[in-house]
Amino acid sequence: MNKEAAFIKKTFLIFLIGFIFLSLGSLVWNIINEKQSVKEYATIEAQASFNKDILYRQWNAMHGGVYVPITDKTPSNPYLTFVPEKDITTVSGKKLTLINPAYMTRQVYEIAKSQNGMIGHITSLNPIRPENKADEWETIALQRFEKGENNFNSIEKINGATYLRFMNSMKVEESCMKCHSHQGYKLGDNRGGISVAVSLEKYQHITSSKIKALIITHLIFFLIILIFFVFVYRRFIKEIKKQSELQSKIAENESFLTHQFNKMPIAYILWDTDWRVQKWNPAAEKLFGYTEKEVLGKNAFEVIVPEQAKNGIKETLKKKQSEGTDFKNINENHTKKGEILQCVWYNSFLKNDQGAISQIISMVEDITERKQSEQNLIAAKERAEESETKVRSMFQNALTGFVYFTPEGKIIEANPAVAHIMGSPSLDATLSINLLTFEPLIKIGFTDSIKQCIKGKSVVTEQKVYTTKWGKTVFLKYFLVPIFKEDEVIGIWANLNDLTDLWETQNSLKNAIEHSERIKKRLQDAQALAKVGNWEIDLKTGTIWESDEALRIYGLEATDQTLLLKKIQEAPLPEYRYVMDESLTLLVTESTPYNVEFQIKRQSDGLNYYVHSKAELEKDENGQPSKVIGVIQDITDRKLIENELRVLSSAIEQNPASIVITNPEGIIEYVNPKFTEVTGYTFNEVKGENPNILKSGLTPATDYAELWKTIKAGYSWNGEFCNKKKNGEFYWESATLSPVYDSLGTIIHFVAVKENITEKKEMERKLYTALIEGEERERNRFSKELHDGLGPLLSTIKLYFQWLAETEASDKKQMIIDKGTNNIDEAIQTLREISNNLSPRSLSIFGLTNTLISFIDGINQIQRVNIQFKSNLKKGFNTSLEISLYRIILELINNSLKHSKANEILIQLMFDETTRRINLDYADDGIGFNVKEVQQNEKGNGLPNIQNRVLSFNGYFGITSHKNRGMQVKIEIPIKHQNS
Repeated sequence: MNKEAAFIKKTFLIFLIGFIFLSLGSLVWNIINEKQSVKEYATIEAQASFNKDILYRQWNAMHGGVYVPITDKTPSNPYLTFVPEKDITTVSGKKLTLINPAYMTRQVYEIAKSQNGMIGHITSLNPIRPENKADEWETIALQRFEKGENNFNSIEKINGATYLRFMNSMKVEESCMKCHSHQGYKLGDNRGGISVAVSLEKYQHITSSKIKALIITHLIFFLIILIFFVFVYRRFIKEIKKQSELQSKIAENESFLTHQFNKMPIAYILWDTDWRVQKWNPAAEKLFGYTEKEVLGKNAFEVIVPEQAKNGIKETLKKKQSEGTDFKNINENHTKKGEILQCVWYNSFLKNDQGAISQIISMVEDITERKQSEQNLIAAKERAEESETKVRSMFQNALTGFVYFTPEGKIIEANPAVAHIMGSPSLDATLSINLLTFEPLIKIGFTDSIKQCIKGKSVVTEQKVYTTKWGKTVFLKYFLVPIFKEDEVIGIWANLNDLTDLWETQNSLKNAIEHSERIKKRLQDAQALAKVGNWEIDLKTGTIWESDEALRIYGLEATDQTLLLKKIQEAPLPEYRYVMDESLTLLVTESTPYNVEFQIKRQSDGLNYYVHSKAELEKDENGQPSKVIGVIQDITDRKLIENELRVLSSAIEQNPASIVITNPEGIIEYVNPKFTEVTGYTFNEVKGENPNILKSGLTPATDYAELWKTIKAGYSWNGEFCNKKKNGEFYWESATLSPVYDSLGTIIHFVAVKENITEKKEMERKLYTALIEGEERERNRFSKELHDGLGPLLSTIKLYFQWLAETEASDKKQMIIDKGTNNIDEAIQTLREISNNLSPRSLSIFGLTNTLISFIDGINQIQRVNIQFKSNLKKGFNTSLEISLYRIILELINNSLKHSKANEILIQLMFDETTRRINLDYADDGIGFNVKEVQQNEKGNGLPNIQNRVLSFNGYFGITSHKNRGMQVKIEIPIKHQNS
């Protein structure tokens, strides 16, 4: 089907592509044709215009010209001076001028150009009037006329618009000689031509509309044909699918028939019309001894027909084949070993659709034994007659039912066992039954078996569940043996066996087997749930058996024993194989228990798994090892949990925080090494104790009550304790306590994670002290600045005011006022500077960088020290950060000015966009100092204040200094913790 569908698909695709190209070709051809028609229509219009022009020119020439009034638009023609009476005056005094054909044509063209855009021009290679001179295109056309052509046209651009330019030659006629004879023209000469330029715009517009219509028409036509193609294609595919399904069914039927043919217990042979073997089933092979390969294509007479019977059989077959009807014959046949068989042949002719014979199928039954049986039966009958009394007694008393009846079903004779089996009340009642019409027997197909026995003239054996007329269920096995007379069945002996007890036993056994299978299934389910499988190794055969779960653990499927054993041997990782081999050897040789854990590489997914295997040795009756019986369990999940617990235990053991685990009553069950390190108590000392052994008495009892209330309610608690170590030393802890639940949601433990924050508390205390001291120093400095800076100025101003009060001279008063004003300005400036040192207003106005530049410029003007300052800060940052940076830089400059005796100071304040850090590098060339000594000094040149400011922003502070080598400070502040 796939090939046919692919062919149809390919064919339809080719037709579709061809149709697409054909449609596109038609569309393109029509579009080109329409575009070409533009030129044709314009040419016709131009030709018509030319013909019209020639007509009225001829009319004008025929009359020798036309007189018209002289106007501004129609002045006298200066080029007709040689014509007499070129200009005349009427009796009424009106002036007229002669209009020749050329003049008239020119004026007509001017009107046409203004009204419909048509451009006309009369010209020649030898014009009288200069304006009639030919342009480049017209010159080419005129030159072509000289060579014998009559007209010329092409599409050209005129002032950006598209025109068809058309030009037709004009021959010299008799009427032309009046005006042009002086130019040397003769009759029939090319005098020139008239060119007409027709605008293509209107034709192009019409053509565009037609092209659109063509596209739409072609598209609609294409879609209709495409839909038709798709419809036809789908119908074809549908039909092909139907044919494919039909072929599949035929193939299935053929496969089924072939299967049945081969499984038939009776010999079947398929011949061609020349009686050559085409098929030969296993039963035929068994009967005649020839394999299908040996007889395929051979004639029947070559293999199984004895030499003496060939001619007679050939004639029979030829006759029957010409008649075309099925027939039966009995022949002698010989086997491959030369044995002679008596065979019944049932031959059927297979015909094709035209009714001709195409094949012959034969069913062959070996009746050699039957013939012998018949002979034996006759002999037995003769012997039976001699001992009729004995046989009759045996017949009557047999537990097995015997009945002899006619082909019509009438019972001739039956023993009592038949009545018992059939459930009849008496033997007489049984003898009155017709076996072909008895309803209970009809239901189980007994009557069909009788017909089969008669028709086939062969023994029939069946087993049926039979319900008697009176409701008793009997499992009946019967044999029907036809009795012949001159090859005609005259009676049938039936042997009836009541196998009800055996049947019930078999049913019980079947139920027991089914129960066993259910138990086996439950065992398999249990193994799958526990991930446990079992296995056996037969030490004598070297084979291995694995349960379904064991195979799943290995990731294998049941396969041949050699391959299965190889795959199982390859499954363990190489590092485990020696231990496994040694353990198995010790089990077999010394009965040492086999108990190993190892890793395997599962075949199905390629992943490594942990397994645990145990096995025992089983010995035979001679005490020799015979089998190894074992179990295997997938322990990967357990190993993973153990590893996770090991990692978790390691994490707890090595945790830098103290960890305490208690039961729900608060009794300590576990503490980690860090707890011992912090408190001094070992695990054994606190196990079973209450955590209140750590109480210092400084934490209020209400805090502990709130703690227990919180965690027993199922919530976590966070807080701080002041506890007491084993040695009596107090320490601070930050603790988080949380409940732990079991799978039912019951609290089973409490876990406390505690951090020693004693040093942190001490650092906070020192920081607070440093801040207080810094504020105190700032107040002292402010007081000193007010006293030393502003005090003298105010005192001077006071003296000026006293002097002003005592002075009478106006010039001195003005001088005193000027000096006082200057001192007041200076005092104001001093006060501003003092204020700026506290929190400069310029920071909020000009920003950090400009404020620092202003401050540094003021210091550089004193020329005591040279400060170089570089910065790339362009945007504002958090106000507290800017103030802190300003204070840090001023404190560093103040230290350099007061203590270092530096001449040069280098300051770099940079913002790194990549790391988002502010970097402050400060260096001077002063006398330097011992950093450790200064840091131990409580005052420390203000360094603790600087360090605390930096740490408050999670920054880094580093300082180095050596005597006579200046000081270097490195500060980094992460801007990501600030809002820029």
